[in-house]
Formats: sequence, C-alpha cells, structure tokens
Amino acid sequence: MENIPNTDEKQTNIRLSAIECMGFIMTSMRTLEGFEQEADLMMEYFISHQNKIDKDDPEQAVIMDAYSQISSHMKEKFAKFMPHIYQGILEALDMEVKIVTHKNDNFKEMAQKKFAMTVKTFMKNKC
Repeated sequence: MENIPNTDEKQTNIRLSAIECMGFIMTSMRTLEGFEQEADLMMEYFISHQNKIDKDDPEQAVIMDAYSQISSHMKEKFAKFMPHIYQGILEALDMEVKIVTHKNDNFKEMAQKKFAMTVKTFMKNKC
C-alpha cells in the first residue's frame, strides 16, 4: 500500500481494492491456524494507516469494512485491537458522509447506507 501513491482516481481505486481484498482473504480462511501472525500484522497496518489518513478519506470506510470481516473471523482474539480502533468507530458514527455526483443522484444515498451498514455490522460483531 505504501508503494501505491494516492494521487489520482485509478490509484485510489487500487488502494481501496487492496484493502478490501485483505478483508476477503481473512474471511475465506477456514481457521486462523497458521495465520494469526499475518492477521496481527494486517491489523497493525490498518490501525497505523488509519491514523495517518484524513477522517474523510475513502479508505477509512473500507478499513472499517475490513475490520468487520476480520473481527467476525478472529472472534475473541480481535478484542486486543479494540482499544486502538474504538475511537475511530465512534468518530465514524458522528461523521457526515458527503458525496457529490452528477451522473447518479442516488449514489449519495447508496454510499451513506453502505457506510452506515458497515459501522452497524462492525458494532454488532464487537458489542
């Protein structure tokens, strides 16, 4: 991720897809056996990266989605990460999503619902 600059739409989409795929990889494993170290490294990267980017960066929502996927797979082993991400979850709940589009006015509503569902799913899995 650090090697992919975030200077245009194509690069942003690559970065978002990479984060999304990391969450999918975690949920595709039957067990964490043999992958706990990788899961920990992935979470440490997400936490560190999330603290470096702007609160309204699109990567924030995708990382939250990945947290949801990873937490549902790690179950109680995910608890050790909660002190590091809990504040971000609370901030995400207060954040107003603003999207401007010219082609499809329903996109804004769809994005808001997706973000709200991601946070709600994450909170449901952890609370």
